[in-house]
Amino acid sequence: VQNSGQAGFSKVILLCRNEGRAKEAIELLKHEASKSGTVFEYIHFDGSDNASSRYAAQALKDRNEKVDCILLNAGGMGGRGVSKLTSAGCTEQMAMNVVGHALLIEEMLRHSTLSAGARIVYATSESAVGMGPFPKPEFPHGEDSVAKHLNSTFTGKPLKWTGPGYMGVSGYGCSKAIGSMYFCHLATLHPELYISSVSPGATSGTAAMKESPGWFVCIAKTLAAVMMHGLQKGTARYVDALTAHDYPQRFPSGAVVMSFDNEKATGKVCNYALEDTKKKKNVTAHFQDKELHAGAYRAVQKHFEASA
Repeated sequence: VQNSGQAGFSKVILLCRNEGRAKEAIELLKHEASKSGTVFEYIHFDGSDNASSRYAAQALKDRNEKVDCILLNAGGMGGRGVSKLTSAGCTEQMAMNVVGHALLIEEMLRHSTLSAGARIVYATSESAVGMGPFPKPEFPHGEDSVAKHLNSTFTGKPLKWTGPGYMGVSGYGCSKAIGSMYFCHLATLHPELYISSVSPGATSGTAAMKESPGWFVCIAKTLAAVMMHGLQKGTARYVDALTAHDYPQRFPSGAVVMSFDNEKATGKVCNYALEDTKKKKNVTAHFQDKELHAGAYRAVQKHFEASA
């Protein structure tokens, strides 16, 4: 919500799970942006529940206003429950980081809620290429592999919670990879819109680990002092993607924008959807595989139908 007034936003709508926290945030934002005249509102949205995604899209339609840009950042690492299957047939991890966001946009497109040239920015992560403790996502059988990651049958073994956000093969990093590929393909279907996936980098001060155990949070805070950048620098990447006039020229629609140094995950960024990033250390080719992107799109959309 940085620079909302300077960017010319007359209204900012927060889509959040927790109404109390949303209202607290709105009061703070009203104070910080008091001179801009920007209006702040709240709509309930829980990405792990498809009915909530449809509700939020309908609520936006009922306002009879066009949405100029949207940041899809309502996911997270979660806790032990992220391995459970939802009514949509995917794990909670995949629901809150992929399916819920994708369905929200699909419904907004159906309702014609987005303005011409609207910007859609999906919050991705360097974990999508195997940063740190996150295993590198693998899709050896294309769409079928994506489908099995979504419903946790990829390994053929029962899911086991191995750490915050389930750091296993079909965990947080994999969910961000699938989400990014989904929006890569959506960009090809809607050239009238600007769509990209952007990582804030290794950022301290977020709520991404709020359901993680205390020991992990302590370690993360220690690492933050030397390996992470602050919240302002992380959110600045989103602000740039949503408001900078030259951003679509620097990172064309369909881009996957993450830290150039994916091991440190801070500093300058680059587009991982470009061919030359195949040569980078620790980078797989799934962000350049357009056929795989289409397969991810189809696999994710099947989970829309499961709960319709």
